[in-house]
Amino acid sequence: MTTDLHSGRYLGSFRWLVSKRLLIFGEELASAVGFDTDLGRAGIELGLFASVLHRDDQPAFAAATERASYFGGKVDVVLRLVGREDVATVRVIASCVNARRGRPTEFLGSLHLLGEHAVPPLAEMADHLCAAARIVRGLDERPLQRLVDMALVELGGRMATLEQEKQRERAALAVVG
Repeated sequence: MTTDLHSGRYLGSFRWLVSKRLLIFGEELASAVGFDTDLGRAGIELGLFASVLHRDDQPAFAAATERASYFGGKVDVVLRLVGREDVATVRVIASCVNARRGRPTEFLGSLHLLGEHAVPPLAEMADHLCAAARIVRGLDERPLQRLVDMALVELGGRMATLEQEKQRERAALAVVG
């Protein structure tokens, strides 16, 4: 199954307080990015977050945050996070939700993992449902088995519909000269 850019794995959400230059995020995103969860809840400086970005992506991050802090609107930028052993490509999406006297004061956003390590949401759900099916078969619980089987059939139908929409025939164009 092929995935679109927007269907990468959701890593977590954040809140950016522009005037304080702080990013505040929860446990999931803190652990995904490599920060202590308490530090994430208290807020980290933008510069500290920029330190986990690939060196080549830091100017793009600075430009995106500077533009957003002056003009508001939306932030949509693809960056590479540098971990201990590998590099992960993420998409940062944020929207201005609070502005005073024309200047943005707060953004809400999210990070999504892209690339080969990203798992589409429906595929991740299928993995969980298959694991649940193995567990309930081991428990020999017939009503629970039927429930999980029905969920798997419904999920399979949704995945097939999405794949069919992507494979839908498009109009054939020919240039006659």
